[in-house]
Amino acid sequence: MKNTFAPLILLGLLLGCRAHAPEAESKAAEPVATSDLSAGGAEPASYKVKATKSFGGKFLGFEAGDYLHAQFTQPDGQSVSLYLERGMEIFLVDHAQQPLELEVQTVDADIPEAGGIIEIDRLHGIRAGDASFADWWKSAEPSFGKLLDEYQERIEKATLAPED
Repeated sequence: MKNTFAPLILLGLLLGCRAHAPEAESKAAEPVATSDLSAGGAEPASYKVKATKSFGGKFLGFEAGDYLHAQFTQPDGQSVSLYLERGMEIFLVDHAQQPLELEVQTVDADIPEAGGIIEIDRLHGIRAGDASFADWWKSAEPSFGKLLDEYQERIEKATLAPED
């Protein structure tokens, strides 16, 4: 069965994802409190961090829309859908069956499809056992396009069917 969302997912990953650039510190950015889950540093000027929280979670799958979101179950049993930073989709499919520590930021972000600046919850840091997204990304970022091609089928399989 062919996944009809594949072009949408790929387009969202290639065009819609905000770059994860921990080393790109902007003078206009506000300082951000970080934990060992995140990459650290200042945020791009397009984000104003309003709150940060951490919790354990289980990865349920991706939701495809204008952007790719990841859905998790929180310890209280509630499900949460989060915007992703670039590259997180690959890290998540590699660690999908592991317990995860998640760092979530509530930010004001420019989302043109929603009409401009809105408040969103985005996944900012992931740890699966001894592996952190931030450490993995340092070596993966230069080959992101190639990795995305390799992982596209696994990302599509992990994409949840839209609810009717």
